[in-house]
Amino acid sequence: MKLTQTLLTAAAISCFAYSASAQSVTFDFKNNTVTGGTLVLTETGTGALDDFTGDRFDELTSAGFQITGIGGGIGTLTGTATTLIDDLNVTGSGLQDGSNGYDALGEGTIFAFSKNIIVTGLDFGGFTSIGSDSVTISSGATTIGTFEDGETIGSTSFANTNAVTASIAVTAEDAFKIENVSGTYYLESITFTVVPEPGTYALLAGFCALGFVMLRRRSA
Repeated sequence: MKLTQTLLTAAAISCFAYSASAQSVTFDFKNNTVTGGTLVLTETGTGALDDFTGDRFDELTSAGFQITGIGGGIGTLTGTATTLIDDLNVTGSGLQDGSNGYDALGEGTIFAFSKNIIVTGLDFGGFTSIGSDSVTISSGATTIGTFEDGETIGSTSFANTNAVTASIAVTAEDAFKIENVSGTYYLESITFTVVPEPGTYALLAGFCALGFVMLRRRSA
């Protein structure tokens, strides 16, 4: 009996842990890392598949990628990063359009993903000086706002540009766009949560329920 209870408890914990596992992903361009999954760059080249500074991403106008091993039953997310004017360029300062940061009107980057996401964080390096640096953020055809340091528009706050908090929904295949209006700055990182499809939750619930039934029958 105690063994059965232990097994049931373990099953419950396992199912809960799996369903609640991390679905948040961060592209840290400044440190050339990805957390929350494994980066696989899909463009041809000789560089490593997880290296933003290599020829599979850097200096291209558009680069495809996959993030594998995302928790919560998500699995794999595919997407593209596309420059607005020059080319994707990743240095120790972060992601930029061309070689000197986002430093001209209209420079920026578009991200598109295969699943619905919610952008929860943006980290811009060198984004300061009210009246000098400003950026427009868009999701699909919707402009979220044009921000300067210290501004808040809707649920997005630039009050602390080293840890911009956001809740910006981006529909699968739509464009999430950052576009320079004035000043010079870099995108150090972007953090987003991948939204599970309804079928993922249903499948997970079915597996967990089946596991409980089997354990109960074994204990009968």
